[in-house]
Amino acid sequence: MKSSCSSSSTRAFKFAVLMVLAILLIQCSSVSHGALPFLPKKTTVAVRNDISANTILTIHCKSKDDDLGEQKLSYKQYFSWRFRPNYWDTTVFWCNFWWYDSNGHLVQGGYQVYKSKRDQYECFQQCLRSARPDGLYLNFGPDFRKMYDWPKS
Repeated sequence: MKSSCSSSSTRAFKFAVLMVLAILLIQCSSVSHGALPFLPKKTTVAVRNDISANTILTIHCKSKDDDLGEQKLSYKQYFSWRFRPNYWDTTVFWCNFWWYDSNGHLVQGGYQVYKSKRDQYECFQQCLRSARPDGLYLNFGPDFRKMYDWPKS
């Protein structure tokens, strides 16, 4: 039969080891170059307004943890952000888009612009998104493919 002193010492030791590991993990996660093999590398997502010369595109992007705020993009202007995907490949960013077409009609839609399971091996750490008159395009390697149509009004 174990004494309560030795079992509380064992618990204290396990707790101390877990705390040291947690501190090391926190310190290592701030490594900016992703030098540690078990940490995902930082990813950049950039959304560009390729709709038309006189069109302002408004976007509002967020993830479960981060709200990047509303951004207004002129033609060929882009908004980008950088982050480290989580270890479980469940990181998702989505954006709401809205703009007015040449007839003054509001065009709007909300789409996943980054989904770790879809994008980590397709666009690697540079994920480019292009908002065009007919929909939202995502890069897969050097090529862009239309992934989403704008909703019909």
